[in-house]
Amino acid sequence: MEAVGVGASVVTFITLGLQSIKFIDEALSLAKDGKGYVDRARRDVQSLQAALERFGRCRAVAQNPQPALAAMIQSCADDMKTIAGKLHGLVVDDSQPSLAKQLRKIKIFLKEKDLERMSETIVRHTTALDLYLGTIDR
Repeated sequence: MEAVGVGASVVTFITLGLQSIKFIDEALSLAKDGKGYVDRARRDVQSLQAALERFGRCRAVAQNPQPALAAMIQSCADDMKTIAGKLHGLVVDDSQPSLAKQLRKIKIFLKEKDLERMSETIVRHTTALDLYLGTIDR
């Protein structure tokens, strides 16, 4: 019965992580300037999305879920939720009054270091998930 609970946790964390990742990708797609940093961050986000989607399709994960995997994916989902939360305040809503839009556009400017930290976090999770998947998907 415990395996069912761990399996449900893994699926839940994958779903939550993917929701945040999709928002992060959409938010980054709105940035027009970024000297390639935004593009790199988007590629990193898309790589993590692909890794989580592979986990969602992996039979070994569904048949024999491990608590360590659930913890790893939960950590990933938590980090993605944090990043998405930071980006949420930067997204400009077209329904806002003009002045509010302009103020939001000013806030859209992301520092290079912020994007680098975000990418490092995302790459760390992608690498860990890919390694784990590589060991169970043989």
